[in-house]
Amino acid sequence: MKEKVKELLIQKQDSNSVARNMLEYIEYFTEQEISDIYILISDKELEQRKEILLRNLSEYENTIEEIVKIGLKFERLKTIMMYEAVKKQSKESLANLKSSLNLTPHTNN
Repeated sequence: MKEKVKELLIQKQDSNSVARNMLEYIEYFTEQEISDIYILISDKELEQRKEILLRNLSEYENTIEEIVKIGLKFERLKTIMMYEAVKKQSKESLANLKSSLNLTPHTNN
């Protein structure tokens, strides 16, 4: 199957940069991916092509959903970190203020 895919990619590489990239990295594709590529670039089985594209679309949607979840977690973490930084800074400012107030009577004497 890999050889068939290579032949098809070689035929298409002059007019298609995606085909050139696929040809360059074909050794890294799994057998399932090679089978999918063959179906997609050959002129066969329109229904199978649709199934593959729909499956890929579903995988992309899941990936996007995961990215959004990670982004939300990051935003929450960033908010918590900002809160903690402000809290720490406020405590330090309060401690400095108390220290200054305690020093004021001593400096006046």
